[in-house]
Amino acid sequence: MRIWILALVLCACGKSSSEKKSDQPPAEDKQQDDKPKKQPAEAAFPGPKVSLPTPVAKLALDLSEADAKAAAPDLFAAEYGWEVPEFEGLKINASIQEGRLYQIYVEIKQPIDTVKAWLTKKWFAPRESKNSIGNPLLYFDSPDVGLRAVLESTASNSMLRYYKVMSLEQLLGKDKQWGFEKTPLLGTSQDDLMKTYAEYHPTPRPDDPSSIALSLPALPTSEYGNHVSVRVKNGKVTGYTLEINSGGDAATDAAILSRLEAMFGKGKVDSMGQYTDFAGPQKAKAEIRKTDAASFAHTVWVGDYKK
Repeated sequence: MRIWILALVLCACGKSSSEKKSDQPPAEDKQQDDKPKKQPAEAAFPGPKVSLPTPVAKLALDLSEADAKAAAPDLFAAEYGWEVPEFEGLKINASIQEGRLYQIYVEIKQPIDTVKAWLTKKWFAPRESKNSIGNPLLYFDSPDVGLRAVLESTASNSMLRYYKVMSLEQLLGKDKQWGFEKTPLLGTSQDDLMKTYAEYHPTPRPDDPSSIALSLPALPTSEYGNHVSVRVKNGKVTGYTLEINSGGDAATDAAILSRLEAMFGKGKVDSMGQYTDFAGPQKAKAEIRKTDAASFAHTVWVGDYKK
């Protein structure tokens, strides 16, 4: 009798132990559950304005190479682009040119229409254009933070490239000074020009060192940047040539002409209808392009700009 009772007890104990073991998931499944799940790529892009992906949010275009590498060490440690482990299908690349962060571009492993939809929801609707072979180019511009993001397709994926952008008001300015002028260009010394306008990368032309080129960001209506060629004589700026790319936008063209007259007086078109002369007191001359061609720029000549 006692032997039979003991056998029942042992059987019950064995069954309880087996049941407890079966309730526990296999070790392999538990390790998989412990791995953090990747977030979708769209979670890396905050709104409501154009912004860099959160993994490289500390970066800014034009940072020095040293500062850029300090701000995003994982990005620059990756030889062929940084596949961000926290996000699904997100690879970030950066381009360093002449010792500064020139461009940031992001590969997103989703079709362009999918990316366009969620970027439009997070940011706003893009300005739509096409490249030379007819594929879509989508421009998201936030001039108030100085960032442009251009979305394009690459095979079955998408690429988002970042550039600088400025508003028309930031370019044109008010009163008698252009918006991009830190101090009046005319009369400034070459040394002060190189220091004060450093963000525009003043570069003496190899074939004409007394002409110094400044590069300005693009306007929201154009894919092309704006440029200034500053003429230096006897160590001081005597004149400059300004090229403004409006993208052929009629409202922008009208605002540029109005601004020229506000700065330089009423304009008079020459007999050929090609150039407009402004009486001054600071004399200026301009070629105002009467076309919607996106690649044509308006050119303004001020002061003694010739060699």
